[in-house]
Amino acid sequence: PNGQAGWIPAWQTIDISAGYGFLSHYLIKIGVNNLLDARYATRRASGYPGPGLMPGQARNIYAGFSVRF
Repeated sequence: PNGQAGWIPAWQTIDISAGYGFLSHYLIKIGVNNLLDARYATRRASGYPGPGLMPGQARNIYAGFSVRF
């Protein structure tokens, strides 16, 4: 009734990442967190910004490029 008590169901997320190095100095990385875009709650908050459930992160896609000198 107050958002601070109750059962939080179990959840799973799938994260995937890959990297490719080439010419001995370059690296490209890509990845996806929460691949299936699962909706879940991580915990309950009693203060700011609560009270209530804290939502989990939605799907996140990232990429990177690095050069080693």
